[in-house]
Amino acid sequence: LPLNPRSAGEKQRRLVCGSRIERKRWGWSRQFKTMKVEDEVRDVIRFIKELGKPNADGKMVLTFGDYFKSDEVQNTLENPFATLKAAKKRGVIDFEGEMLWQGMHDHVELILLNPDF
Repeated sequence: LPLNPRSAGEKQRRLVCGSRIERKRWGWSRQFKTMKVEDEVRDVIRFIKELGKPNADGKMVLTFGDYFKSDEVQNTLENPFATLKAAKKRGVIDFEGEMLWQGMHDHVELILLNPDF
């Protein structure tokens, strides 16, 4: 019996996408992206240590405006704000609010919580 072209396409798609090679490739891709994000979070720590100043609690602090306007930050990180969000999610830094906008939130402090990440 000839296969229905629609079901043949679906069957072929399942064979390709469900293969062990494809799963390994996607797993490796996710792992590589996680490693890249963690490297960029370490860069954020370095920037805060280099450009920031200690606050009254002894923690390093850098304003968002100084962070965002730094040429080294712009040239090193793919997406400076997304990297800040990733660092906040991992408990490395803290800042007020969820989103920071250049100009409007230049005064917001980026506080380094975990310098040994």
